[in-house]
Amino acid sequence: MVVYAEVSQDKVPVILADVKATITPDSGVPYELKLQDNGAGADAFRHDGIYSSYFTNLATGKYSLKVKVQNDDGTARFSLRRHSGALYIPGYVVDGQVVMNPPKPPVSEDDLQADVGSFTRGQL
Repeated sequence: MVVYAEVSQDKVPVILADVKATITPDSGVPYELKLQDNGAGADAFRHDGIYSSYFTNLATGKYSLKVKVQNDDGTARFSLRRHSGALYIPGYVVDGQVVMNPPKPPVSEDDLQADVGSFTRGQL
């Protein structure tokens, strides 16, 4: 099962936060998962504000989920990057001739982030 949490403020993704999920079965010991936003494993896109992880200890029964998001060390940032899903197309064909689009402009990671400040949030 994939467990995920979207972290944002005013619909702007928050990246580099510390996100933990606690999954508690009706009968048993709670499991703690660290959710990642690194584009690997269960996470589809890096730095999109959606943190995820796989939970593989499933058994029959009901589970409760709690998520805690923290930024105690001040590393979390707003991501100003928009993930539209559209790919850059370097060129196209007109009457059998290739017409090139202008090169994709370079973007610095620093231009795409803004400070969030310290916070702790939880959701039941």
